Amino acid sequence: MTETIPRSIDSTDTGKRRRLLILLASRSVVMTTLLGSTIFFKLKAGVPGTSLTQIILYTTVVAVYLITGGYYLFLRSASDRIRIFLHVQVNISFDVMIATTLVYLTGGVESPFTFLYALPIIHAAVYYPYIGTFLTAGLSCLFLGALLILEQQEIIPVNLESHTNNPPSGVRVIYLLALNYTVFAAIAWLASYLGEQLRRTGDKLRSTESDLEKVTALNRDIIISLRSGLMALDPKRCISLLNPVGEEILGVSAATAMRQPVEEIFPALLSLLDQDWSEDYNRMEVNHIRPTDGATVPIGLTLSNLKSPDNHQAGILVHLQDLTHRKEMEASVKRAERMAVLGTMAAAMAHEIRNPLASISGSVQMMKRNESTDRQARQLMDIVIRETKRLDNLLADFLLYTRPKAPRPIVCNFKELVEETVSVFLQQSDHDSVEITCKLDQIKADLDADQLRQVLWNLLSNAANAIGYHGNITVSTSCLQASNSTQWIVLEISDEGPGVPPELRDRVFDPFFTTKENGTGLGLATVSRIVTDHGGSIQLDCPKEGGSRFIIFLPGVCHE
Repeated sequence: MTETIPRSIDSTDTGKRRRLLILLASRSVVMTTLLGSTIFFKLKAGVPGTSLTQIILYTTVVAVYLITGGYYLFLRSASDRIRIFLHVQVNISFDVMIATTLVYLTGGVESPFTFLYALPIIHAAVYYPYIGTFLTAGLSCLFLGALLILEQQEIIPVNLESHTNNPPSGVRVIYLLALNYTVFAAIAWLASYLGEQLRRTGDKLRSTESDLEKVTALNRDIIISLRSGLMALDPKRCISLLNPVGEEILGVSAATAMRQPVEEIFPALLSLLDQDWSEDYNRMEVNHIRPTDGATVPIGLTLSNLKSPDNHQAGILVHLQDLTHRKEMEASVKRAERMAVLGTMAAAMAHEIRNPLASISGSVQMMKRNESTDRQARQLMDIVIRETKRLDNLLADFLLYTRPKAPRPIVCNFKELVEETVSVFLQQSDHDSVEITCKLDQIKADLDADQLRQVLWNLLSNAANAIGYHGNITVSTSCLQASNSTQWIVLEISDEGPGVPPELRDRVFDPFFTTKENGTGLGLATVSRIVTDHGGSIQLDCPKEGGSRFIIFLPGVCHE
């Protein structure tokens, strides 16, 4: 049988091996049953177990098992499609020879086992298109015809156990050959048709599986690539899906959350699920305590029902969004609005407060010069002068915050700017026990140097006060490359103090908010205003181990 490699052989090695193993298994079962029954009935009919017929049957059984075992071992190592293709051909040819042997041993012309030729024809139909199946049917016709003709011509005996030979008549041989050839052709046509349908169905199934795998991979990639959290609940309210962003928001891995009741992973959601939904989706906000760091995270939720194909509820889809940044932006906008109001008041207040302060201070100083003023009066006058000066400084800070100067950026060496400010800060008399560790990159950037010195000074003063003017402060700078090719200067100031309580962290940049006994509450507010005017942002981070860290991001081109 020489033809091109069949289409079914072009499939994967796994599919080819599986089909060939099915062929081997079915051949072993069928041949074992038929050969065993033949041996049994011949023994029951009085044929000796050591007769030539029985010996040939025994040999055939052993050959079937040996060759089947050899083919099985061959399949475990075979990977080349040509070798497997040849293996199929040899297998089918071997089946034809076994069928011929069994037909000859069971009566030849009168044998009831001529149907065994149908097995290799059906096997061929599974692996080959029409031509290969009809060639197998032709091979079966050739072997059966040769067998019957050799018996009719008395070239081989009809019965190996009998000394007499009664060859079949020519008419009988022609009739049997015509009948069997017709049956073989019909089987070949029907098996080829069904085999072709099977191959087409298999091709469609593989195509469908491939499309399904692509869709599944696409859905998986979409879910993984979402920049918001996604969680799915089954009808029992157990988590069946949690994407990576959802893991980050909730502070739990998908492996841990999978198949767990939602109240164990996301308790804040449970009360919302018990509400009576009047729409297919609901939007709401909850606070979730993240187990990884204990932080309270504001989460925006969108809940929608999952429907099955028969329009029954199959679960709930929960869309999660971390609102921390949005809350910070809202707080920043509110601060800006408050500052706008304060700004309009600042100009009027400046004249109404500073002018009387100047008059009071000047008058008291003139009174102090009077020689008739006693010592106690002078002490009281010193207090008045000191307090009016303090009020004037407070008003100056207030005006600086509400009506700041626009940044005037120049190209400066940011590392030298930080080193210079730190050096001057350490020279203050009350900073003798303060140590500052600098980790600075060589950066040049377009910034307002004076305003950045003020930012750094305020943050260093805040850090020194937090550690009680005794301990270490760390200052570091670096460049950050954003995904949109924008470069950012990152300035970090860390201290080893007690940190800021969680309930106060959202208020540290508010004006007039302070935890210091003599603080004005304008230092960090001014820092935030200057950073914002530069187009940057400032964040407060308080690690679990203690301390505070202020992180400033300033846009611009960094030249390292």
